Amino acid sequence: ERLGARAALRLFTTGAAFALGADRLGTLAPGGPADLVLVEPDPLRAPPDEVADARVRLTLVAGERVWPT
Repeated sequence: ERLGARAALRLFTTGAAFALGADRLGTLAPGGPADLVLVEPDPLRAPPDEVADARVRLTLVAGERVWPT
């Protein structure tokens, strides 16, 4: 068995937040914390062998850019 890209992404975001009891984490929504990591290539569109080599391009914490600085 294996997971598709969308299911895997959900497990790493909303699934992880749920497991921690942190309901407001793992999603982007109005009034939420606005924590975000942008990676390239897009893990939902890239071939699986390219996703393993994805690079972080931008990180936001509470809506503020923290990387690159």
